[in-house]
Amino acid sequence: MKIDQNIQLSPGKLESTQKTVTTRTTKEAAAPDKTGAAAFSVTISKTAGQLAKATELLAKAPAAEDGIRHERVAAIREQLASGSYTISGKDVATKILNVLKS
Repeated sequence: MKIDQNIQLSPGKLESTQKTVTTRTTKEAAAPDKTGAAAFSVTISKTAGQLAKATELLAKAPAAEDGIRHERVAAIREQLASGSYTISGKDVATKILNVLKS
């Protein structure tokens, strides 16, 4: 799996995700507003807003290639289809042993 750590995010777009709700003092917050519901406030920090936007952008990004070399896979498929693909049993055994050792 390949992880790209060089994500380019526009600061202007990230700052636009910051939300601030009108705040009241503790005494005012405990008192109900005109609708009869108790008021409260929430403030999302700039960092939290940036994280939310980055998460949203990553969700919309195309899926990662997971380290698959598509050209190599296509070449092996062609060799398998034509019957010309050969593999050494010794090479397979060596690689299995290496994986088990680590």
